[in-house]
Amino acid sequence: GGRHVLSIHGQVGWSDSGTPLFERYFAGGYQSFRGFSYRGVSPRAGGIRVGGDVLLLGSVQYSMPAPFAADDMVRLVAFTDFGTVEDTEDTIKADRFRATVGFGLRLRIPAMGPAPLAFDFGFPVASEVSDDEQIFSFYIGITR
Repeated sequence: GGRHVLSIHGQVGWSDSGTPLFERYFAGGYQSFRGFSYRGVSPRAGGIRVGGDVLLLGSVQYSMPAPFAADDMVRLVAFTDFGTVEDTEDTIKADRFRATVGFGLRLRIPAMGPAPLAFDFGFPVASEVSDDEQIFSFYIGITR
């Protein structure tokens, strides 16, 4: 116990223009882009989220044991998530990238097995007007 962990995660996706709506890329939510609601980052058409053909996401997270806990059952995290979802690779521009910074708490309860509880607060520092922001997220089970 007592280890500090720095995690770097990236995701790149590309599909062609004939991809059906339900298979296009969306971002937002705990395992995708904290600070935005589930599928809250996506191109829109007529006010409806239609997803994109290009997805670029990244995350950097630092995790450490909580100083007030006797073991690794409580951990503190600080993170930044960044990226974009676009209609095509031609519409990717640096000024359309979104970014969040935040912090969180991980609780591991022995009775629940290896699936901890995650509580995160993500604050968008760069976003688009059409994005749906969500400061707090809660998740059971964690992969990062």
